[in-house]
Amino acid sequence: MINVEECLRKLEEYRALLRELERRLYEERSKRDEMNAKVRLVAAQVREKREELSKLVAELRELREERGKIVERIRELRGQERELTSRIAQLRRKRSERRRKIRALLATVRERVGRTAEDELREELERLEWEYQTTSMSLEEEREYVRRMNELELAIKVLERCRELEAEVERVEREMEELSSKLSELREERGRLSEEVASLRERIAKKLEEVNALRSEVRELAAKRDELKRQADEHHESYVRLLQRVAEVRGEMRRLETLVRASRIAERRKEEEKRLRAKAEEIYERYRRGERISWSEFELLIKMGYVGEG
Repeated sequence: MINVEECLRKLEEYRALLRELERRLYEERSKRDEMNAKVRLVAAQVREKREELSKLVAELRELREERGKIVERIRELRGQERELTSRIAQLRRKRSERRRKIRALLATVRERVGRTAEDELREELERLEWEYQTTSMSLEEEREYVRRMNELELAIKVLERCRELEAEVERVEREMEELSSKLSELREERGRLSEEVASLRERIAKKLEEVNALRSEVRELAAKRDELKRQADEHHESYVRLLQRVAEVRGEMRRLETLVRASRIAERRKEEEKRLRAKAEEIYERYRRGERISWSEFELLIKMGYVGEG
């Protein structure tokens, strides 16, 4: 037998529980939505910072590439400087060698003919040749003239060679001057590029600090986003569990309400049957006494089993 009062008491308890569950459901949903809104906000900040970080990394890469190109150019300049320095050293040795040779040749001329003025030697040679051709002289004098003219001719050839060597020295010195000028230009360019490298090194260090700071900020924001997502997921799980519990409570309430309705219908039917039976007994007593009854009253007697249909 169903205890209606007990069912009604439980229904009231379930209604109170349902109100509490719906309150908690609203609370969990609100917290979940709030956390999700914060997740979207922080996720947008993470995307924005990552885009900014990508730009900084690209700028850093460009600076490093620019520095690499300049360092490579400096390396090339150093190689060219070494080549020029080596060439200048070779030319300096060549000049020294030619100057030593010139000094040695002049010393030889001075030792043989007593002087090194080429014009004077040519004049003397012309005079001796003229005298040798126009003057009568002994055999001994002729031999002396020939010896002296040979010496003068050799000395003049040596002096001509000295002029060639001096011209070569001048060419060497001009080349040395050109190479030295080029070397100065290379060193000047390398100095300027070294300053650019130093400036780029400072800019790279500063840019690297910005990258590291922003990367740390991105990591912090990502961690914050993940924590908010975790909290949102927890609230969502609680929300789902509460939804399931609400469904369970509502199902139990529907079951109890069905039982109460069925019990009340049965009670009403029972009371109606009791009323009809009492009425039928009263009609039946009249019927037994031979009193006249209506057709509807007779049908009630049949329905209640007091008389047969036949």
